[in-house]
Amino acid sequence: MGNTSGALAGRATTQLGLITTGDLAELDVSAFQVRRRVRAGELVPVHRGVWRTASTPPTWRQSLRGACLAGGRDAYLSHRAAAVLHRMDGFTRAPVEVTTVRSRNRFGPGVVVHRPLVTPASLLTMVDDLPVAGIPLVLVQLGSVCHRSQVEHALDGVLRDGRTDLAEIRDCLDLVARRGRSGVGVLRTLLGPEEARPTSVLERRFLRVVRRAGLPEPVCQFVARDEFGHPIATVDFAWPDLGVYVEVDGHGSHATRADRARDARRENGLKLAGLVPLRFTYEQVTNEPSAVLGQLRRAFDLARSGRDSER
Repeated sequence: MGNTSGALAGRATTQLGLITTGDLAELDVSAFQVRRRVRAGELVPVHRGVWRTASTPPTWRQSLRGACLAGGRDAYLSHRAAAVLHRMDGFTRAPVEVTTVRSRNRFGPGVVVHRPLVTPASLLTMVDDLPVAGIPLVLVQLGSVCHRSQVEHALDGVLRDGRTDLAEIRDCLDLVARRGRSGVGVLRTLLGPEEARPTSVLERRFLRVVRRAGLPEPVCQFVARDEFGHPIATVDFAWPDLGVYVEVDGHGSHATRADRARDARRENGLKLAGLVPLRFTYEQVTNEPSAVLGQLRRAFDLARSGRDSER
């Protein structure tokens, strides 16, 4: 009895205080002995085939481990639980969410179970020794359980921190979309059309300001050319028919003398090409969108009036 108790405790220590049917079989603990330990309060049933040792207090991370053990070899943590594990912006607490082929009735209360479609191993990862959906896949999944604004917040954060990129997210989106995954539509809307793709968090925020105001859609990453068709520069946003372009500057932009000299040459070339230059800082785009829109509308009006006067 004592040796068995010690063996159980040792095995549970490696699994945050949890024991499974497989562990009990390896330790040669019979079903009768399990029932006796449950009646004695030594083991606490958590899920079908998963118990917690009474000496180990329950925790959220232990609940995650228990859900994975109950879900079997192919189960993984997903959706909001995965967002917390990945430390995504806006997610500090979440229900236990697991994706598994196993039946919901295998799980105890408090677990949200999602039925998987085929999930390529390349979209999964490990976080703190737990199987978890990778960041691009989590962004898709969040669209099925969260408000669009929460998905957007998480998306901006991982792009800002460089933990994924738009190409990786789009590859994941294309892969799971072919399998009819819910949440695809929300993320696809947030990313926008492939041909009009911003390349930074700040650019995405500026584009949202423009779209919400109902202004004409700009061309992202527009290549401005001189009168002979030679490229001058690639600008963040442009309305070519009006000759208006916009650059947005993040916190670390244009800091050195060489950067500023290059910017000056670039801006002069754009002006000589007949483009109306506008530049907005991170603070302006984030905190003063009305002022940004006012200046942008004024530039449109000036460009239109100049075009009309040439006719």
